[in-house]
Amino acid sequence: MRRNRHLARNWSVAALEATEAVALVLSYLILIALALGCLAIPLAYARALIFGEIHLNIGVLLVAPFGLAGFTILRSLIPRRELKLPGVLIDPLREPHLMAEVGSIAAALNVTLPAEVRLVVDADAFVIQHGGFMGFGGRRTLGLGIPILSALSVSQFRAILAHEFAHFYSGDTHLKAWLWKTLTSMGQVEENLEREASAMSDRRLLSIPHKVLLKALGLYWSGFMRLILMISRRQEFHSDEIACHLVGSDEFIEALRKLVEAGTVTPLYWKNVVLPLLYAGYQPRLTTDFYIFQVAPAIEQAASRMLEKMLATTKTEPFDHHPPLATRIERVRLLALPGTQANTQRAFSLFDNLDIWERELVCKIAPEFASTEPNRVDWKTAATEIYLPAWREDMKMFQPLIPRETLSSLPDCVRNLGAIADKIFSPRGQILSLSQREKRAGDILACAVVIALVDHGWKLMIWPGYYGLLREGSEVTVHPDAIVIRLRSDPASADEWQAYCADNGIGDIPLGPKEPVEETNPVADLRLFPPDCPRESEYLYSKSAIHNVSIYEALLRMSECFGKPAHNLKPKALP
Repeated sequence: MRRNRHLARNWSVAALEATEAVALVLSYLILIALALGCLAIPLAYARALIFGEIHLNIGVLLVAPFGLAGFTILRSLIPRRELKLPGVLIDPLREPHLMAEVGSIAAALNVTLPAEVRLVVDADAFVIQHGGFMGFGGRRTLGLGIPILSALSVSQFRAILAHEFAHFYSGDTHLKAWLWKTLTSMGQVEENLEREASAMSDRRLLSIPHKVLLKALGLYWSGFMRLILMISRRQEFHSDEIACHLVGSDEFIEALRKLVEAGTVTPLYWKNVVLPLLYAGYQPRLTTDFYIFQVAPAIEQAASRMLEKMLATTKTEPFDHHPPLATRIERVRLLALPGTQANTQRAFSLFDNLDIWERELVCKIAPEFASTEPNRVDWKTAATEIYLPAWREDMKMFQPLIPRETLSSLPDCVRNLGAIADKIFSPRGQILSLSQREKRAGDILACAVVIALVDHGWKLMIWPGYYGLLREGSEVTVHPDAIVIRLRSDPASADEWQAYCADNGIGDIPLGPKEPVEETNPVADLRLFPPDCPRESEYLYSKSAIHNVSIYEALLRMSECFGKPAHNLKPKALP
């Protein structure tokens, strides 16, 4: 493919990169100057003491904090952490079809192929140049997220690759590793100064230097980040334009939309599907199962609503890393550049050994299972072989909490949810709020409905993103989780549920198992899910399969695969 004259590097982009480099250097100079200035104050005081210009007095207590603050700043500037890349390495020799696509985009832009290709769990693709010195030298890395391999067609995948390689083409990646180190140093300075100020909080006079420095540095860093992120947004616009010249405007727009939808539901997929199965000893096919997950009706609707919300936002905030989606799409649409013939196959069809890389990624998330080979999930039998036996096991723990009522009395049980919630114990190390207890109580009721209906001939159906019950020989379905949620939010729907029970002859079915179970202590140790994990009742399974490792610990490890802190992995709540 011949390079288009429009792909010439924009001088304004080069100017912005130079501005970014100046800002990085200036940041270090300001920090060093502040540190030396703080150290100069106690040194001047010491010199005056030595030459007898002043006598030792309480002033030493006033100047000592300045010296401590200066030393803290200098100490914090020493790099302590190397850039740790997320995900697992892909062997390019074992993925010739993938590397052919990557190579075609690199050749079109006349850029060097990345030295590394990594598979990550995030719904994103990224490029970075790390190592080297101040942007010179280093290794180029391309990261590909499992969700985008499912969400994008091959043509849309090319569009995203073109956008990422445009960053290489424009030189945007030269300073990113240096920027990361600068931000890390800034964070260390702020963290250490705040720690020392907090330690001196009972002597307010002594903490004044630290508080003044924190205020001044906060103002500078706010301006610094505004500048850096403004440059980043301009670079995104330029990369979008280059990508459209290579693959066409329509293909790139659709790729952006699919990327946003996949990113919306990815945390839910990992929290509610993958991690519970892993700790039950099963490994799903991460990529193909995500495709099933994202096309499930409820998931698809939630992703579409989030996309519509993002498309309605056109305002750029100062601390946004990317421009608003609506603005990017509008600029690309105005280019109106034609594309090539579309390839509608999923992007994961380019991989020859995807199972190998998925397994390595799983072992990084949950290293406890690296030595064992997990069972593969067969979704045709998962309901009866994995979930239902586990839910029955759970009922042995929760049966004492369930009122001895029938399905027609479910609205009364939901109205009295507090009585069940009061009996749920907080897990070790946590104190559940009332709303959290009530949510878990609702999950218990939904599980009881499932088992009651299965024991009376209904069929449990589960696959990624969906679970429900089907009456044998009919098309009548029940979604217990949704029913409990609706009864909680709309008490007036109780009449509809009772009419439904009467029409289908299920009103007299008792809640819970058909056969009585042996009651155990009702200790609802729900360490299985962190408190903010939504809709966990869809994928409850036996706590005995956890092997004493909580899913929240896995989320902390998974943050390394995402390349971002675990507390940023909060999923978008479904309706």
